[in-house]
Amino acid sequence: MSHILGCIIVGSKITDYRLFAHFWEGSFGFAYVDVQGGLDVNMNSLIILISPYILDFISIIIGYYILTRYKIKNSFLLGLTFLIFCLRPLYDIVDNYIGIFYNHSDLVLTSKIIGGYITYSYGIINCTISLIAILLLLNKYKNYPKVETQSLE
Repeated sequence: MSHILGCIIVGSKITDYRLFAHFWEGSFGFAYVDVQGGLDVNMNSLIILISPYILDFISIIIGYYILTRYKIKNSFLLGLTFLIFCLRPLYDIVDNYIGIFYNHSDLVLTSKIIGGYITYSYGIINCTISLIAILLLLNKYKNYPKVETQSLE
C-alpha cells in the first residue's frame, strides 16, 4: 500500500499491483507494485522504494506516542494498537533490511541509487531506534494493567 503512495507522490503510473500474496491460489510470493517503465536507478524509484520504510518508522513513532501518552484499558485494543502500530512495522523494517544480504529486498535497488553505505546506515539506525522504542514499551507495560499513563476517558 505504501509503495502505491510512493507512486502517487512521484506521479508514476501503476500498471499492476498485489497488496498481499494469494495463498489460496498457491502463490506464496510477495506483494508488489509494477509501474510503467519499471523501476530504475533514479530519484522517483528511490521514493517509491523507501516510502514503506519511512511510513513504518512513522507508524512506530505514532504507536509509541499513543501507548505512552494514553492508558488503554481494553486489553484487546491495547494489543491491537501495539501489533498494528509497532510490531508489524518493525517486522517489515527488519525483514527487508535482512533481505539486502540475500539480494532480495527493495533496499537492494535503493543501495544502487544512494549507495550501500547510506542504505546500510539507514537500516541499522531505523532498526535500532524502532527496536528501542518497542523494548521501552514492553518495559512500560510489563505490569499491565497497572501502568501510569493518562486515561483515554
